[in-house]
Amino acid sequence: MQNFFVNLNRPFKIFLSTLLVFGVIAGIFTFNHFASAQNDYKKIGIVNASEGNYASRRLIVWGTHQEPSIKISTYDNAKRDVKVDVYKISKDELLNFLTYTVDNNELYKANVPDVSKLNKITTLDAKGGEDKTLLPIDGQGFWLLRAYSSDGEQTFSAVVRTPIGTVAKEGNNEIILWTQNIITGKKVGNGTIEIFNLKDKANYLAESQINTDGIAKTSQLNNADVGFVSTSEGQTILILNLPNDYYNYQTFNSPRINTKYLLFTDRPLYTPGDKVYFKAIIRNDNDAEYTVPTGLATVKVYKDYNSTQPLFEKKYSISANGTIAGEYLLDESAKTGTYQISVDLGAESDREWYLRTVANFNVEHYRKPDYNLEATAMRDELLKGENAIFNLSGKYFFGQPVSGGNVHYTVRYSTNQYYTEENLEYYKKYGYSWYYGENELKSGDVELNNKGEAEISVPTSSLPNGQFSILSLEATYQDESGNPVRASKNILIRGSQYSIKAGDYEYSSKVGQSLS
Repeated sequence: MQNFFVNLNRPFKIFLSTLLVFGVIAGIFTFNHFASAQNDYKKIGIVNASEGNYASRRLIVWGTHQEPSIKISTYDNAKRDVKVDVYKISKDELLNFLTYTVDNNELYKANVPDVSKLNKITTLDAKGGEDKTLLPIDGQGFWLLRAYSSDGEQTFSAVVRTPIGTVAKEGNNEIILWTQNIITGKKVGNGTIEIFNLKDKANYLAESQINTDGIAKTSQLNNADVGFVSTSEGQTILILNLPNDYYNYQTFNSPRINTKYLLFTDRPLYTPGDKVYFKAIIRNDNDAEYTVPTGLATVKVYKDYNSTQPLFEKKYSISANGTIAGEYLLDESAKTGTYQISVDLGAESDREWYLRTVANFNVEHYRKPDYNLEATAMRDELLKGENAIFNLSGKYFFGQPVSGGNVHYTVRYSTNQYYTEENLEYYKKYGYSWYYGENELKSGDVELNNKGEAEISVPTSSLPNGQFSILSLEATYQDESGNPVRASKNILIRGSQYSIKAGDYEYSSKVGQSLS
């Protein structure tokens, strides 16, 4: 089931009042804050002051607990004396304002209202810049705002102020709607939701009843623009013309079964001439109900993401367990670099990129090392001034020590004011010198003894006082054939015996809340 709080705009067909969804936390409920961006680049715009940005909105929705304030934005940085007319409007006038037309270029054009027929309640001198203009509206209802300047510029926004919010989700060939009071957090039942298409005029499509649990359902999927929610606790408008995902630029639509894969190779790295063994586990995903598919799956291997020229392509029968497995032989002359292997069922060509999966592997000229180098530390944590002792051990893979081997090492340190007791284990394991910078403390060469072992002692008295430091060793051994191996180890150095920290990391608190 898909949640439609997020608006994914249709390319090249952006409705002039494309309706966006925002959340305002009220109690335990996230309020649907519907607004619409005006994309006609007017020189003045009406901005919802609570949003914290300068996007002009054709529709602003506030909870009755929110301050009804706006800001005036200008797109050409010109200083203008802007006035705002405030009109009280009805449900029908609100829907009429939100209607649109589509021209021959399939561009959406918003309706310009005839304000001479509306009930104007006041005119305000609007403030510009960061200053807010408080609207003289109270309680719940619908209003229309007209902002205009003496040079003929004007823009419109509708305001809905309501104590309720409704969420729309897609079910199996239906839209599921849930209404809740944003002040109390309780469900709101026993009401109606009227579905409208707004092209050219407010076209009534269907009506759904809200049950006692606050839930309503409608099968009106493809051409619904808005739903008008009416309950005993209040009224609101619900935006329904939201595309359902990045791959289907449509509104709520009939559901389609997706495919999930787990694709992997036996190794991440190969040399030219190796065999690449692969396996995929495949499941059909019908709204989180998984089944085993049947038929054939196509496997392709290609290089550098060039899927139009596959190096290998073959169809495999899907087993009763929903798996396929196979192998691909790399040419002896295969180029080095990154390769991709993909699997898809080929059931829907229009969604091939969505209904497939891709895994990567690398091809390089390499030789497996005959030995291993390991670095350990006598202690993982030290106080500044103590010697850090690192131990190296080199062994061939058949068990014999690498005796007499010359190991080059470098010890570096990094300091960071953000080291805390909670994340020190992470820093000790991985270090962060690659990000915060590092300083060389000691370097040199050491010879492995007849047991393949060596010890490196590093004084720490020169490290900064009063700070945590991460000491990082990197050791490299390379035999006569030029085949190197590396080992690394991190140690934590405390700048003092004690550290002071705050026990509460909250950035904000309620009035009267105790902090420790």
